[in-house]
Amino acid sequence: MKALILNDNVVQVEAKEFPVHESLKWMECPADCKAGWHLINGVLTAPEVIPEPKPIKSTLEKKVDALWSAVALQDMAQVNALK
Repeated sequence: MKALILNDNVVQVEAKEFPVHESLKWMECPADCKAGWHLINGVLTAPEVIPEPKPIKSTLEKKVDALWSAVALQDMAQVNALK
C-alpha cells in the first residue's frame, strides 16, 4: 500500500501510486494505514485515540433523580396501603 503525504499527514491511501503535485509525496505504508495518520520522524503513526468522556450528572440532576425515586417509593407505599 502507498500513503499520500501532505505536510506530514496522510491524506489518501492507495494500492498504486499515480502522478501528484510536487507538494505531495508517496511512501510505503502498512495495510491498516488510513487518512489522518501522521508522519513523525519518518514513521507513519496512527493518531492518538481519545476516549469520549462519560457524561457527568450535575448535583441538581442527582437531587432530581433522588426526588423522583422518593416520590415513586411514596406512591408505592400508598398503593400497598390500599390492599
